[in-house]
Amino acid sequence: MKFSENVLEDFYEALAGGDEGRLRGVHIPRSEVFYVKAAVEARTGQKVSLRHVEKVLYEEGYLKRKDVHDLSAVATESE
Repeated sequence: MKFSENVLEDFYEALAGGDEGRLRGVHIPRSEVFYVKAAVEARTGQKVSLRHVEKVLYEEGYLKRKDVHDLSAVATESE
């Protein structure tokens, strides 16, 4: 599964291409990740990645293990 900041573009390209395997491989973060990303950027004026927001939400207990793209990357980044 691929993690990308261009979630919609990746999803629609896979959909338009009719590639079911590629479509299943697009990771779409939970809506909370997008909301928190927008709020952080609005409040701080700094850009943050979807991956970073997803990692932080998981570490703080707001996301479950199944909702995180690559848990091994999250564990590696936080060590």
